[in-house]
Amino acid sequence: MNGNEQNKISLTEVKRWSHTRGVSSVKFSPCGTMVASASSDKTCTIYNLSDFSIKVVLEGHKAGISDVSWSGDSRFVCTASDDTTMRIWEVQTVIFHYLLTTM
Repeated sequence: MNGNEQNKISLTEVKRWSHTRGVSSVKFSPCGTMVASASSDKTCTIYNLSDFSIKVVLEGHKAGISDVSWSGDSRFVCTASDDTTMRIWEVQTVIFHYLLTTM
C-alpha cells in the first residue's frame, strides 16, 4: 500500500457530526482518547477517538462557542463563548464547575 492509499477512508467510516452550525475549534485531549469540537450552535461535543462515538454534548452557553481547551489531565474542558463567558466542565460528570464572565 503506498502513502496515498493509507490516507483514504471509505464512506462507511465517515461518522455524522453532531453540530448543526459551523465548527470553530477542534482539540485533541492530552490523554489521546478524546477530541472536543466547539461550534457556533452553542455546543461543545466530546468524541471518543476509538470509534468517534459521541461521549457527551456540553450545552449552556447563550451564544456560539469560539474555542475549547483541555486541562493537562484530560478531566476538564474550558469553553469560550461569544456570550462573553468561559465555562469549565468536568468531562466525566458533565457538570460545569466555573462560569467566568466579563464585567
